[in-house]
Amino acid sequence: MSAPEANSPSAPPDDDQPPGSRREPGRRGKQGETRARLIRVTIELLRGEGLAALTTSRITKAAGIAQPGFYAHFKNVDELVRTAVLEVLEDMRRRSGDTRRQAFGRLQHYEDLANIALMRAAYEDGLNLLLGDPTFAELLLRYRRDPSLLGGLMREAVGHVREDIFEDIWRTAQSFGFRSEHYSQVAFWAEQILALYLTAAEALLDGRFDDRNAIIDSITRSSFAIMIANVRAAGLTHLLRDARPRRATPAPAPVEQ
Repeated sequence: MSAPEANSPSAPPDDDQPPGSRREPGRRGKQGETRARLIRVTIELLRGEGLAALTTSRITKAAGIAQPGFYAHFKNVDELVRTAVLEVLEDMRRRSGDTRRQAFGRLQHYEDLANIALMRAAYEDGLNLLLGDPTFAELLLRYRRDPSLLGGLMREAVGHVREDIFEDIWRTAQSFGFRSEHYSQVAFWAEQILALYLTAAEALLDGRFDDRNAIIDSITRSSFAIMIANVRAAGLTHLLRDARPRRATPAPAPVEQ
């Protein structure tokens, strides 16, 4: 990460503040607008040009403020990057949480385990969400194993997704009869689901495969097989009586008034 330019003071007065003001940078009014603009242009530069573009001079030029004004809001570029990326990640986690809860909310009965269409819908919704912002998806997939600050943030984001998936799978598995001795088994099950999801996203983003439906069908079949194997390993074969891949029954068409 680039450090502030040489000879820059550690915290010069903000050009947006009256001289001599000791007021902490606010988040309302002009102060808040400047801070928000710095965050916005940082995300845009990061997505468009990568980490190399993130210097105080490049950021302030893009934000349309004098360079000394940067330090009234952030002590250095690393702090700004962390703030900006965390905002994006928090929004993505909130939206992916909504999508995931909707998916797991469909699994209410034993027969739902055999409904491959429900599993497919979950993958489709998740991939559409991530790939709907391909520049963010590129950053996540590129930097999630990088030792940089950005890499640390992306690893943290993937870790949160891993925890969220596990909690949802464990809660659902318990409702179907999995017990405490199956905890590690379900934890690795969640790892497998996350791996399939990230592999599909990377393959589509890199353009190695262009048929999204075929990719979703493939990882759905793999997930279904993993689910069946885990149910059998847990000794819950009674759940498999109707566990044959089948399509959901289409909802009846609305009756025109």
